Amino acid sequence: MSFTQVGDLAQQHLMRRHNTLLTTQLNTLTLELASGKKSDVPKSLGGDFGLLGDVERSLSLLSGYETATNDAQIFSDTVQTVLNQMQTLSGDLATSLVSTASAGLPAPVSSVIAEARQDFDAIVSALNSDVAGRGLFAGAATDRPALASSDVILDALSTALSGAASQDDILDVVDDWFMSDAGGFETIAYLGSENSLAPFQLTESDSVRHELRADHSEIRGILRDTALAVMVGDKGLGLELPDKSQLLRVAGERLLSQQDGLTRIRSDLGFVQERIGEAIAKNASTKSSLEITRNNLVTADPFDTATRLEAAQVQLETLYTVTARLSRLSLMDYLS
Repeated sequence: MSFTQVGDLAQQHLMRRHNTLLTTQLNTLTLELASGKKSDVPKSLGGDFGLLGDVERSLSLLSGYETATNDAQIFSDTVQTVLNQMQTLSGDLATSLVSTASAGLPAPVSSVIAEARQDFDAIVSALNSDVAGRGLFAGAATDRPALASSDVILDALSTALSGAASQDDILDVVDDWFMSDAGGFETIAYLGSENSLAPFQLTESDSVRHELRADHSEIRGILRDTALAVMVGDKGLGLELPDKSQLLRVAGERLLSQQDGLTRIRSDLGFVQERIGEAIAKNASTKSSLEITRNNLVTADPFDTATRLEAAQVQLETLYTVTARLSRLSLMDYLS
């Protein structure tokens, strides 16, 4: 049997090399355990970054869709809140107008006209709401309010009514001002764009549009009938109590008839909200799956890493023990 002799200097270099390798391995495993990431991703992937690149790209796109869906959700929820406020105010006002007109008493008539003015102010203010500086009902012109102030609108309407001599004249002027093309509403009241807001991209293949603007016919109708109730108290018209009661009744009945249109609009918006919610859930599920895939590619297994770290530590300690024992050897110890 032959033996390979290793000289002291060679043995010293060999021990030092083992020490360096184990120390490097120990540091690498410690870093992996602390960061949770593999120290040599290219090696673990075999040099093929195709799958990892696809996963990272998809996660980046999902991040953009997440922002868009969150914006869409906040936007649509706020619009729904405004529509709910409009329906509540106009519905309650309609009931008050009809009941007050039936009574035909001066004090309640004056009170309900004041109520109509407050509601008109509140509706205009609600339609001028914004989210993060973007107008809700101004279409593509999100940098401005959808409507002029309630004072501007009512003053312009009062001027238009200055020549009205009868109930029919008043109704015709108010209808024309709010509902006709190029009428007072379009030239004075509505400040938004004729174009709708750009669609919200929910996923790569799905988007939703927000096309409801303050110049929508149902919204115009609510504003028209509320403003009609306010104008009944306009001193320039000089209306007697019976005329006031009759016009208030017309305004109340019209507002009641507008409720179905508002309900339909809110229902359509509810469908959009549902689609947004589904997109959010779908994107979250896809993101979770992609993150798991990415983790499998780049994340170090903590149990395996801890096991290897402990093994490397034991090997290094053993090497130190052997080195210490070898350093104490001498010829005298050997011969004695």
